[in-house]
Amino acid sequence: MPLFGIETEYGIFVEGKGASDLMEESRVLVRAYPGKSASPWYYQGEDPRNDVRGFHVDRLAQDPDDALLDAPARKQLPVQEERADRVLTNGARLYNDHGHPEYATPECGSLHDLVTHDKAGERVILAAAKARMEDTGARAGRIRIFKNNTDFHGSSYGTHESYLTSRDIAFADLLAGLLPFFVTRIIYAGAGKLGVEPNGSPSVYQLSQRADFFTEEASVDTLYRRPLVIQGMSRTPTQDGFAACM
Repeated sequence: MPLFGIETEYGIFVEGKGASDLMEESRVLVRAYPGKSASPWYYQGEDPRNDVRGFHVDRLAQDPDDALLDAPARKQLPVQEERADRVLTNGARLYNDHGHPEYATPECGSLHDLVTHDKAGERVILAAAKARMEDTGARAGRIRIFKNNTDFHGSSYGTHESYLTSRDIAFADLLAGLLPFFVTRIIYAGAGKLGVEPNGSPSVYQLSQRADFFTEEASVDTLYRRPLVIQGMSRTPTQDGFAACM
């Protein structure tokens, strides 16, 4: 049975806070989620530098513009604290992904289940934001959450479709078959936006929110020189995962 899921990074804005504060703001928002959850996450199963084509990259690239926004005096937290992972009762994962609250649906076997879990994620993020504002009261500004892919200041964040596939299928064949579909479906399924980034005309309407940011067909890098397809390899011997970044 095919398995797939959606991971959504939500844009976050907190009145009175700057871009360098959002790592902490996102972490605290995730921790404020009032529903039942379990933690920590099983990080030993993750290997973000493992490319499905059969090699490891030495390091993952970081966007130099993002690096300028990292607060120099901010203490580096252990990964469990930094990500603030929550495993929810529906099997979803809620966590802080480099300054964005992210909701990853559980593995789904049907499109109906997938859309249902994605909509549930919107309610989960809203509940977390409301709980955070109630906890801070008048000391914090209003929290605004956006289900989009760009902040109109040159930064982009993703919605990833994740697919579990057999290693019996050559990845080059998957890529050749899927790339035309991923690119052309924007015509009928793109959310669209006004503006060209980072410094283009603000009055131009684009069908794709992320087209300005893609530079690679496929890669394991997600923060810089962003690819259409992320080539992640699991630690299981017969299954791979890949994600389409749209």
